[in-house]
Amino acid sequence: MYNEDDAVAKIDGYVISVAKGVKYLGQKHLVRIDNVTRSSASATIVGEPAGDDQPEDEETPRKRSRGRRGGRGRRSKAAAE
Repeated sequence: MYNEDDAVAKIDGYVISVAKGVKYLGQKHLVRIDNVTRSSASATIVGEPAGDDQPEDEETPRKRSRGRRGGRGRRSKAAAE
């Protein structure tokens, strides 16, 4: 009945099918309602890039940043006294 890439939700008795929404399950996004019938509606996600096929949870790991000069933080002689 629905495309396997669509996400389906039921809100206030309406069944809403969001095109290409399966990769955003569990997240909140703004959608645009495109077509409405008596008991259902179809929508698309607003602001989604046309060629974006990667899920958002697959991000590249960030490199940890160290202090300005790196190494261990050592106290100065004035602070030790």
